[in-house]
Amino acid sequence: MNDFVQRMQAERDGLHSRAVKLMEYIMSPAFGGLSEAMQDLLKRQLNAMDEYERILSERLALVGGES
Repeated sequence: MNDFVQRMQAERDGLHSRAVKLMEYIMSPAFGGLSEAMQDLLKRQLNAMDEYERILSERLALVGGES
């Protein structure tokens, strides 16, 4: 497997891990203590992370890496 494919897989896997942690935080009681503006920004960040993960998965599928 190409080096860049392995790097993309590692990037996607790391991103997924961070997105899961952010989702867990959003679902926690501590999240409710944040301002509405901060809550909105973190939700938007999670959406962006999810989209980026989908893009990386599509790129991997195109180059023969796992999807």
